[in-house]
Amino acid sequence: MEVVKLYKDDNGILKGDGIISFLKPESVDTALDMLNETEIKPGYKIKIDMAKFEQKGDYHTRETYKIDDLERFRRKTEKQRALGWAEADEEKGLKIIVIKHMFSPKNLLVELLLYLE
Repeated sequence: MEVVKLYKDDNGILKGDGIISFLKPESVDTALDMLNETEIKPGYKIKIDMAKFEQKGDYHTRETYKIDDLERFRRKTEKQRALGWAEADEEKGLKIIVIKHMFSPKNLLVELLLYLE
């Protein structure tokens, strides 16, 4: 599952919207409170909305299956590891986001404030 998805048109040009998936519902509330209507760069505010899900096509029920206690423990441990920020384990739990194309080098020459940021 993609964590961040930016939508593009048929020509591959970014449309200006996207989706960020969070593991915990509390993270969505935090993003709404802290990031909605903030400027990611001078003059560029972002708008954040909670996703609205609509049924498209026929509904198919999911198959249910039982898991044993060992598998349940393994999944819980894997989830905790994914949520962790442990520095000792550099590859697992490290949370980094790279935002590309927020500005161009030409902007730096024109806007000194952008260069300082």
